[in-house]
Amino acid sequence: MSQNLASKTATGVQWSTISTIFNAVMQLGYGAIMARLLDPAEFGLVAIMHVVLRFVDYFAKMGMSQAIIQKKELSNYEVRAGFTLSFFLGLFSMVLVYFLAPFVTEFFDNERLVSVIRYASVSFLIQGISSTAISLLTRELEFKKLAIITIVSYIIGYLCIGVTMAIYDFGVYSLITAMMSQVLLNGIFSYAVSRHSVLFIFKKQYFMSLLSYGSKMSVISFLDFINLSLDKLLIEKFLGTSLLGFYDRATQLVYLPMYNLSTSLSKVMLPSFSKIQDDLKKLGKTYQGIISGISALNLPLCVFVILTAEDIINLFLGDGWEKSIPILKIMALGVSLRMINMFAGVICDATANLRIRMINNIYQMVILCVSFYFLMDLGLIGFAFAVVITQIANTIFYLFVMNSILKVSIPSLIGAFSTGIIISLITGAITYATVSFAEYLELPLLIKFGVEGVVFVIAFVISLMFNPPKEVLHHLIRLVNKQDARFEKNFMSKYYLNYKFFLEEKF
Repeated sequence: MSQNLASKTATGVQWSTISTIFNAVMQLGYGAIMARLLDPAEFGLVAIMHVVLRFVDYFAKMGMSQAIIQKKELSNYEVRAGFTLSFFLGLFSMVLVYFLAPFVTEFFDNERLVSVIRYASVSFLIQGISSTAISLLTRELEFKKLAIITIVSYIIGYLCIGVTMAIYDFGVYSLITAMMSQVLLNGIFSYAVSRHSVLFIFKKQYFMSLLSYGSKMSVISFLDFINLSLDKLLIEKFLGTSLLGFYDRATQLVYLPMYNLSTSLSKVMLPSFSKIQDDLKKLGKTYQGIISGISALNLPLCVFVILTAEDIINLFLGDGWEKSIPILKIMALGVSLRMINMFAGVICDATANLRIRMINNIYQMVILCVSFYFLMDLGLIGFAFAVVITQIANTIFYLFVMNSILKVSIPSLIGAFSTGIIISLITGAITYATVSFAEYLELPLLIKFGVEGVVFVIAFVISLMFNPPKEVLHHLIRLVNKQDARFEKNFMSKYYLNYKFFLEEKF
């Protein structure tokens, strides 16, 4: 990367991470509050609503956001074309979903879904109006502005509007209104800082330059949706809405922190990768660094969730959610692998290897369906195991794909996971001992989980210092070299520089 791009990328990751951590904390708090105010069936309704809306959503967007971000050169006419298409697709999708909502009840046998889906269909129009401004901010790596916008809109939309409506017994509509309010506010604030023309344009050549990439991304996104939603569709169909609520809450507890950790990096990487899409050597090195770093975060967190699953469910969901405990333990690994595999998908998107992405989605669906067939008798636990099996197979698939695209050897790609595995073993052993000792002392739940969390963080930090992900640190050291003078003026500078030199010595 050029120095300017590297600096922007590093700043983008920093602000994206700040936003992600802040939102993850708020999401956990929001989820804990709403779980105590609403029944599991309400969450099950929203889970199915999301599945139905996403069925249309990817075609409603037609990949315009990704096309705007990925395109090397973007004219004002193409921006107008992207806005025009997004607006009318959003409007059409809203009307389509509204009138087709009754057909959903015939599949799921739940008449409440009609009013829920119709109410939520307004989100299509909101997204159609706001997506262009957000895409332009992302394209220019303006993640500081995006972070502030996301945090403010989340606080107002979810914590203020959503929780207030739940307190006043709006039930499932409090969850939907919170979602739509956040999206609306996000769009308004984004447009305020990234103005673009809202004049419609209908010239074919400007649409085609975006649709040639965007339409393929739309199909890929739809296949992604099938892979992510198939388990929920089958659980609702064969086990019912209530059990889906248990599954969804357990999955979200592990999915949200890992997804946020991974997404804070992946959403910065797509525009950055796109700018160097022709330099495969740099992409290969950067990809290895990312896998090394993200596995060093996600895999230890996965182990922590498995060992403390019972405490997590009791603390964040409360009584009556015991069925979610084994699901949380199993899904921790599946979600962790899914988040790591996300970055191989980003490489394919940035280099326009979209055919491979389509093949990968079909490959996942086949494995998922076959696994479901053989494990269905185990109920919720069987569905969770099927997801894990699918993600293990997906990891193997992408090892060969990245070897082909980036010309990086498979042993080198596997080696990128080594730091995460070593740290997971160390932190897992320490966490297990801590959990056992805390149970022996019969500590109150909140104190017990707090002790487990603090010990895990300390063990993780120490393990990371003595076994750092080398590829990541190589890049970080180069990025901060130019700022040494500024750090030298700081009271803590000598400690920072000593540690930096210690890391350099290891390489």
